[in-house]
Amino acid sequence: MTENPQSSPGFEAENVAERAAEKAVERAVENSLKQTDSKPPWIELPLAWIRYLRTELSIQECIGDENGKCEREKLLTGARGHLRIAEMACMEKHGWLNRFRKANRLERIWANIRAADVNLLAQSSDEELTARCGFVKAMVQQYIHKDSPQRIGAEATIKSILNGAQKEESVSKRDRIVIVQALGISYAALDGRLRRVRIFANMLWLATGLTFLGAAALAIWGAFDPQTLSLCFEHPQKGDLITGNGNPPLEPEDVIVCPTGEEIISKNRRFVDDYADRLDVLSVELAGLVGAALTTIAALRRISDNHTSPYALPLAAATLKFPLGAIAAFVGILFIRGAFLPGLSALDTPIQILAWSVVFGAAQQLVTHFIDQKAQTTLSGIGKPPDPPVKTAKSRG
Repeated sequence: MTENPQSSPGFEAENVAERAAEKAVERAVENSLKQTDSKPPWIELPLAWIRYLRTELSIQECIGDENGKCEREKLLTGARGHLRIAEMACMEKHGWLNRFRKANRLERIWANIRAADVNLLAQSSDEELTARCGFVKAMVQQYIHKDSPQRIGAEATIKSILNGAQKEESVSKRDRIVIVQALGISYAALDGRLRRVRIFANMLWLATGLTFLGAAALAIWGAFDPQTLSLCFEHPQKGDLITGNGNPPLEPEDVIVCPTGEEIISKNRRFVDDYADRLDVLSVELAGLVGAALTTIAALRRISDNHTSPYALPLAAATLKFPLGAIAAFVGILFIRGAFLPGLSALDTPIQILAWSVVFGAAQQLVTHFIDQKAQTTLSGIGKPPDPPVKTAKSRG
């Protein structure tokens, strides 16, 4: 009589050691959940799938269980674990400073909720599975391409289940696996689209921060070294030719016009840069912010009401306009002072300088308009059916 290798003491000891190692890993994961900002957002989805696959692996221990009680307990335990992790993430405190670092929390919540839904669908009754076929079909049609083998197989299986339900036939294990996998693939495609939104939003927030630092650096540079970043203009022969009270008219004098004021040229300061003020650059940048605010309001009005995003992509695209408007105003006035723009070589009054700063600040829309279009396209792609795959010359041949 041969001895079953799975019943040997060595095998039992190895199995116990493997389970102990798994428990240690689970405890380490539970402890890491308390450190909400210690992990990058992209790692939350793999962690959720690792927990899902661990549940599937534990189901393999139920082979030989004829009544299915062991498999049901494993699936329900796995679903409870996913929901517990999602609930813990929802109950965490959301501080004001952490609002821009909540991407990993959102990834954790939705990845575990969807994994729990897949587990529950695998253990649902035939009636529940048949009732959810419409939802699974809608998810498959929205997030899986029509020529995909997964979608073709899922639609055929759903049709077979619905036809069998009319004849009061039970759902086979093979059909149940196809439906469960189709829902999992649809959720994975949805997560991929949301991940693209998150990456694009993070890129915009990073660009906004760097651009803001650039604008702040220019303002600080202008405050400590106004002569180097002078935005003043020389307006020759400017003065009051008529005076009141019978006084003789004043002779026209050369005047230096700066963003913060104008001053008559004196003998002590013969160069235009000598009249630059510490607040000139800051004044021009603030005027550029005003111009950027006008275009931001117009851009926000064009956002569709159905463009919902957990990562505030429209806000990220709108915020980028402000520091870009400040830098555009500074560069525009600098171009005028350098006679780079034809027909514009000098400005007469400080109001003209600030007015042109507002215009240049609004002109950043010429660049950020493409960013707005990209943001709208990215948001629209969340609920849009996938495009057909591009056929290469090799595949056509």
